[in-house]
Amino acid sequence: MLSASILTIGNELVSGDVPNTNGSWLAKRLAPLGVGVRMIAALPDEIEQIAEFIREEAARVDVLIVTGGLGGTPDDLTREALAAAFGVGQAEVPELARALRARFTHDPDYAARWAQLPIGSRGIEIRSEARPAS
Repeated sequence: MLSASILTIGNELVSGDVPNTNGSWLAKRLAPLGVGVRMIAALPDEIEQIAEFIREEAARVDVLIVTGGLGGTPDDLTREALAAAFGVGQAEVPELARALRARFTHDPDYAARWAQLPIGSRGIEIRSEARPAS
């Protein structure tokens, strides 16, 4: 069985203002895939603290899932923290930016910011499915 850890990021999660439903939602979906979750953690919006956790935990598990919440927010530091953890910059993935602009027509340039990914990473297609609100 593969091992996984789940890191959720957000001051609102750490303060208790918002329930951390993303972690349990992900864990429930990993089990049928043969992935055992060894840890669900939440950290505040602090790039170095997130990067340190990622560097340490990635060495302990087969899969490390990092989520900054659902939907983009101006204070989301997930991509920046991942880039810092691996010592790389960020670059726009043009085909992802185009797809985001087409999907989010109410504010396409804001949505295209989500296509700024750590160099060497790639976006994944997510199926439309009901997900938790946090």
